[in-house]
Amino acid sequence: MENPEVLKILIICTSAFLIVLIFSVGAKFKWFTSLSINKNGLNVKAKEESIIEIEKKFQSGSLNHLMDCEINNLDNKLIDFAIERSRVVRRAMALELKTIGCHSTRKALASDLRFPLYEVSRKNNFKYNLLPENIKEYVDNLIKKMVYEYQEFAIEREMSWCPVNNDIKCPDIPSLDELLLLNKKQLIEDWALPNRNQTIKICKEKIEVYEKYITLFEELGDQVKIKICMQCIEKNKGYIKNLTRKPDKETGEF
Repeated sequence: MENPEVLKILIICTSAFLIVLIFSVGAKFKWFTSLSINKNGLNVKAKEESIIEIEKKFQSGSLNHLMDCEINNLDNKLIDFAIERSRVVRRAMALELKTIGCHSTRKALASDLRFPLYEVSRKNNFKYNLLPENIKEYVDNLIKKMVYEYQEFAIEREMSWCPVNNDIKCPDIPSLDELLLLNKKQLIEDWALPNRNQTIKICKEKIEVYEKYITLFEELGDQVKIKICMQCIEKNKGYIKNLTRKPDKETGEF
């Protein structure tokens, strides 16, 4: 811009607009405790947090951390339970595979078939996957993963010789159809349904945790944390309601 006077006026107007904007926003959000004009110019006093307010924020943050730790512990508790149930299934499968004369083959096959269960236990999403309308498809997907494990195991065994007697091949393993029928029944009764019951129990325990911390946040006047806890309570109540819904046997729900 070639005219310096016009440029000067533009700068003054822009500065004035920004100052008015800042003070308007500051007044709305109570950033300032006082605003006055004297012979020295504009006097602005910013709002200062009291020691009590700072202490309350610190206590609220500490409580929130403790609450998160308790919730994480409950999530880990569910994972541990699911892993233990997968061990139960493995032991049951090992017993059912008694037709395999070789102990090491029987145990190795049972362990391989259990691996998909261990994997989904670590990254579980049981509150959705174990709903009555989802559990059948979920178990079928697990069966597919077990089929892959079986096929890989069978290929390796076909080319293996007995480690005890190098003159004989490793024994044959049961047919896939026989194993699938066995696995599906065990997966539903010994793994999926117990995990659903445990998920319901964990949701109830989480609700108790949130209710406990609501009382503590109320003492500090932290309305944001209170609202978050209340939302989490409603969310877990919804999980419990959906998981405990009576299944429709006609559509094959469990």
